[in-house]
Amino acid sequence: MDKAFWQSIVESDYTLPPDYTIADLTPELLEFLGSTDIDVRDPFGYMILAHWMIRDRRYSPTDMRNLAVQLVQNLAAGLGEKDTDSVFLRSFSILILSLIIHRDNQQPFFTETEIQNLHRWSLEYFAAEQDVRGYVPGKGWAHSVAHTADLLKFLARSRQLNAPELEGILTAIAEKMLLPITYLYVHGEDERLVSAIVEILKRELVDWRVWDRWLDRFVTWKGSWDEGDFDPTIHAPWYNSKNLLRSLYFRLDSTPGLPAPVRKLKTKTKQILKLFSE
Repeated sequence: MDKAFWQSIVESDYTLPPDYTIADLTPELLEFLGSTDIDVRDPFGYMILAHWMIRDRRYSPTDMRNLAVQLVQNLAAGLGEKDTDSVFLRSFSILILSLIIHRDNQQPFFTETEIQNLHRWSLEYFAAEQDVRGYVPGKGWAHSVAHTADLLKFLARSRQLNAPELEGILTAIAEKMLLPITYLYVHGEDERLVSAIVEILKRELVDWRVWDRWLDRFVTWKGSWDEGDFDPTIHAPWYNSKNLLRSLYFRLDSTPGLPAPVRKLKTKTKQILKLFSE
């Protein structure tokens, strides 16, 4: 890998070099997604692919569909491991997959079945991902939860997904927040998950009763344990859920033009925040 070659692409405003095709360069860019070198993975693997996919649209719909297949396959690499370098390939594959869904939302090319499958595989990955680290010293952002949140945001906008699938996204987010882990999400994961939640709200497909039951999951969890000695596997989901709910409340309060049931949702979120602060 010649860093100078890839840097020249960046410095030339992501122009495709003479005598090269997209097909020539894409395999190495996909390999970069799993690199532990922050100076390779982020500026080359992610940024070049992002520019060529979204701004320059160098990839055809067929290319994008083929890329999606490979990216989904990448999600199985090392899945279930914790604190290993395999997380970078999974997390950055999810991030690039989010751009593909974004492109499909702008210029549809996936079939309904394909979007339904991508939705299902994404939620399965989200539930199974055990490495939830944010920033890894010396190696940069792993950020699997935040990157998946970006994908969920774009999936929530998809014309091919309806109320049941949107409800599935809400369920997946609640379950991730309430997991008995010891890791605290302190790198903006809550804000990015809230972006997905707000997109679901904007679709106006999910009934208030579903939102009500979704919020009740946090109430039920809070009431399922007693105060006692410090337990990090209780403290972390409490902290993570409280941050999610706080971010949701302020986003609802500051975003104009949101549809019903935003008023009820905001009121109940505030009530639950008080419960979590007791």
